[in-house]
Amino acid sequence: MELRRETWGKLVADNLTAHLAVVQAFFPLPREAAGRYVAIGGGAAYAPVPASGPISILAAAQLMMTRVLYEEEQPRSGGVDIRELVVNGAIATDPDSSHGQPFAAREVGEIVADLLLTGATRRSTLRIDGPIFNLLPE
Repeated sequence: MELRRETWGKLVADNLTAHLAVVQAFFPLPREAAGRYVAIGGGAAYAPVPASGPISILAAAQLMMTRVLYEEEQPRSGGVDIRELVVNGAIATDPDSSHGQPFAAREVGEIVADLLLTGATRRSTLRIDGPIFNLLPE
């Protein structure tokens, strides 16, 4: 991988450390109210994307962070309910239309809202593995 250390550091800060900062800042609050945390990740966590190695590495690290947080929080009474939605495909930026992409932004937003409100969703193209909800193209 050809990558300058400064670029790597920024990628780690933007794509992984940001989640850690949210956890450290806000997890004490939901513990008091039995809240939920939903991270959003991509399918690159499972399959390397050519010329995007750092993104695949960081997506896999974020997925593991979600699993670790889930395991740490579950034993606690009133622990934070941890989830990650892994979107396995591109998201169109138009909120109401997929424009040939696997997912429309509104569709992804509705799933995240379901996960935040109830901890689950009724979407049929999801594969669930513990705290990980894999959104698959139809």
